[in-house]
Amino acid sequence: MREYSREISSVIREFLTEDDWAFDFDEDNGMFHTDVALKSRLGFTDVLIDVHQDYYQIFARVFLNQAEQDCARMTAMLNRINCEITFGHFELGENGSLRYRYVLPVSGIPCRKAVHDSLYIPSYLIDHYAEEILSVSCQDHAGSCCMKCMHRKAPAQEKLS
Repeated sequence: MREYSREISSVIREFLTEDDWAFDFDEDNGMFHTDVALKSRLGFTDVLIDVHQDYYQIFARVFLNQAEQDCARMTAMLNRINCEITFGHFELGENGSLRYRYVLPVSGIPCRKAVHDSLYIPSYLIDHYAEEILSVSCQDHAGSCCMKCMHRKAPAQEKLS
């Protein structure tokens, strides 16, 4: 069991419930899990909301089946993208996944708009850069990993696009 802000988690839970998100919540660790349908060919993103005492962080992951030899090109592209965006950053996961991480410091209780924006920004940015991500990810693979990404369906929901 880990210490986390029950107040922050309550506001997030209330928002997710009122906005009709399908989600799971790990009460012992203060972690929410959901899936967000994307408008792009990537299909969906797996979203984890990790609540702490004075902040929460959101991880939005897309599994790309990224080959090791493509990591240098992908890293260069993500560095350029990270310089363009204001909130959060993209990073490569150890398992060939792409992850967007966004940390929201909180003093007190976050307002509904802050929660809304923090939950919608990750999927918006992944969608916004999806074609560029796919073009680098699939450059040397005749589209095989693109096809794996494009045909996945969100396991939990389709409303959130």
